[in-house]
Amino acid sequence: MWVWSKTCIDHCMSKLAREIMTPAPQCCSPETPLNEVANLMVEADCGEIPVVDASNRLVGVITDRDIV
Repeated sequence: MWVWSKTCIDHCMSKLAREIMTPAPQCCSPETPLNEVANLMVEADCGEIPVVDASNRLVGVITDRDIV
């Protein structure tokens, strides 16, 4: 079993969000069918898809837990 060392945890936790974020994530609209959202999650290998409006503003998120 992998055991995280305090040094490794401290190093990881000292990073900024911009250093590990996905800069251009897959997004969907509020009208996107859930099967399409699920396919986006599989294709992007992620568990969360931002939901954006027609102006590309974030209006929410859908997680894999919301679908299952």
